[in-house]
Amino acid sequence: MSAQLASKGLKLDQFALMMSLTEGEDLTQTELGQRMEMPNYAITRALDVLSEMGLVERRPDASSRRSHRVFLTEKGRALMPELFEVVKEVNTELMQPLDLEDRKVFVNALRKIIR
Repeated sequence: MSAQLASKGLKLDQFALMMSLTEGEDLTQTELGQRMEMPNYAITRALDVLSEMGLVERRPDASSRRSHRVFLTEKGRALMPELFEVVKEVNTELMQPLDLEDRKVFVNALRKIIR
């Protein structure tokens, strides 16, 4: 995954933040960090890079002078289909050694773990 993302100029943590923002934007950096279970400094660093790349933007929070809300930019949204394709390719490669029944068992086990 890291190698595939590097070809898009992203690191794994940056990719994870972008994926999270596709599930819901308009979060403060703190809320995003809590959602991602990442420390504030890591969120700030990743968002700094994504912002410099023009993929996310921080907007002032109307209810707090010190907070900013995070959004994908149009450029960020346009990149998402490519990132979803990376996920698909990596998953396909990882699942290649498994037959269809083993894949079903594996996916069901992952779903139970996630729950």
